[in-house]
Amino acid sequence: MIRNEKLQRSPGRRAMRMAALGSTSAIGSVIIASSASGAILFLTIMSSVLGGNTSAIKWLKPIFTALSFGTVGASQSTAPTLSAVPQTPVKSAVTETSIASAQKMKLGVNLDFPSEWGGVRAFSNLTLQSGWRLAPANGSWISLPSDKLDRNQNLISLEAGEIAVKGIAPPTSALLGRTVDIICRWQGKARVRTQGQTAQNTRVGANSLTFTFMPSGVSGAVLMISDLDSANPIRNIDCREADADPNAVYDPAFVNEVSHYNTLRFIKWQIAVESNAPVSWANRTLPTSDSYVTADGVPIEQMVLLANLSKANPWFCIPWNADEEYIHKFAEYVRDNLDPALIAYVELSNEVWNGGYAVHHQALAEGTARNLASDYGTIINYRYAQRTGEVMDVWKAVFASNPERIVRVIATQNAVPWGAASTLSYKDTPSKVDALATAPYFDYSFATGEKPGADFFSRVLVDQMDLRLSNSAENKKIATSYGLRFITYEAGQHLTIGSKDDVSMLTQIQRDPRMGNLYTRYLMKWKNEFGDLMMLFSAWGPIGQYGAWGMQEYFGQPLKDAPKAQAVDLFRQSYLLEDNGS
Repeated sequence: MIRNEKLQRSPGRRAMRMAALGSTSAIGSVIIASSASGAILFLTIMSSVLGGNTSAIKWLKPIFTALSFGTVGASQSTAPTLSAVPQTPVKSAVTETSIASAQKMKLGVNLDFPSEWGGVRAFSNLTLQSGWRLAPANGSWISLPSDKLDRNQNLISLEAGEIAVKGIAPPTSALLGRTVDIICRWQGKARVRTQGQTAQNTRVGANSLTFTFMPSGVSGAVLMISDLDSANPIRNIDCREADADPNAVYDPAFVNEVSHYNTLRFIKWQIAVESNAPVSWANRTLPTSDSYVTADGVPIEQMVLLANLSKANPWFCIPWNADEEYIHKFAEYVRDNLDPALIAYVELSNEVWNGGYAVHHQALAEGTARNLASDYGTIINYRYAQRTGEVMDVWKAVFASNPERIVRVIATQNAVPWGAASTLSYKDTPSKVDALATAPYFDYSFATGEKPGADFFSRVLVDQMDLRLSNSAENKKIATSYGLRFITYEAGQHLTIGSKDDVSMLTQIQRDPRMGNLYTRYLMKWKNEFGDLMMLFSAWGPIGQYGAWGMQEYFGQPLKDAPKAQAVDLFRQSYLLEDNGS
């Protein structure tokens, strides 16, 4: 189903809006960008404003051609030239023909789980992002045994000498390098104290504790809880800024940031999806839980609330092993509580085609038992299609009176278009979904100790990008043949390294201005050649041994230090501000 977007503005009106920025303001945007990505967008915008008359802006060319390439990890003062990353010819900004021939591009983002160390603070209560651990009388910290917690993740028992440990995620101010006063409140009785260099000047009252949170990167603080009163155990722990709204579920700064996107995919918030754990409606995480680090993750109520607050469409993934009641109730809650102006995207599980996930092997076993096909790949594709149909039939029935409020997604491997063809060939699968999604990452895997060559940005990654987008074109043809939309479920760079010793090298690559240039090229090619929804992966996340997925390494990182985020932000403001609901 297609969302009812804002009325499209005429090309003339859009040109007038862009011209109104003024040449001084536009040049300022390029200077702020400090890279060719800003120049590319500026020249594109001015070309559109002037009807494609590039000769009218010849006077600008020396400014941009004077820019020169730097090496990996070079200072941002040595920005690359426009020719450093091959640029796709840019179409004039929106035309009536392009509106008629393709869906308007929309930009969404995958949200990584807001852990206590991941560099993003989502919830006002800073303890919701951490699970419980146990410090035994003798020994190192371990996960807290489940029999010491109640249905709402509240402590119910501790042995003599045991200490329960609860993390406090860094507040937004601390991520931005500022100290801030925190107050923790609770009900019940126990001995409560803080630990860690980030928690200073701790003062403890009867049912509260205050301290000053000292910034230390993405490091959090911890609460140490002992001497639990079993008759009246501590519960409903809440830690937030002393001057914060005590009733707010989300940090307002977080809501503001995610509101820049058209759609939010919650795959990482729904822990049971990737762990392939069984979930039931009766045992799901509740909004009243003392922790959202549980078997199934963040409560559906809170995900819907974030969508409503941010005015962004939610994208939910239904766990493969969810029981039938869970699927029905989940759909009904979305129907009854999601802002009617928003569209819910729904997908079964995540990357069933990927052998690295447990769901892949379960689908193979189930498909084999059902004699769905004779070869490995087809068995998995058919079982995925079959199970998707079962789940989507539920959502279709729940939304029978308003089917335009949902988009049913089936997702396959971008690099292997045969997967889409095979999956959609199973019985009446195309009639049960509305969109085909793939993940056209431009990728490269470094061997241990390998370093990027001189042409890594200008040829290697450009060639990979073009290859993956050519794969996307094949997938789009398949989707179109069935009358389906073609969108992405994830997108962006996909660079991996051989060992933790290569993290420094990966960091240099991610912070290089040329990575921003590549993102600009990537976004422009998607806009001009595909259109519709691109879901970037992901918004925030540190660089480490297992990748560099965040466009920013932590919430609030200056854009000048985060070229991927800078390129995305400039592209969004230049092309999608009106059309993306951003």
